[in-house]
Amino acid sequence: TIPKYKWCHYDIDVESLSWPVDWYVTDYTGYLNYKNGRGFSYYCGEAQVQGGNCGFDWIKSDKFYVLVVNNNDAKQITAEVQVNETCYTG
Repeated sequence: TIPKYKWCHYDIDVESLSWPVDWYVTDYTGYLNYKNGRGFSYYCGEAQVQGGNCGFDWIKSDKFYVLVVNNNDAKQITAEVQVNETCYTG
């Protein structure tokens, strides 16, 4: 039997291998708002950085989204995103 987890802890690391980027961790509503050009809320993130990290607990049943944003359309970016997950049953 696979245990049902009550909550999980995530550590996110983002690194741009090219130009500074904006990056954010958000939920589905935040993702939709971003995609549609509206303001959005996020759990952690930074603007115009080479890299960053954050750790957070997630108890929601829906997934989260990691947005990596290139604000300079004249240049392409390459970014690495690492997600580490530890989940708990109690």
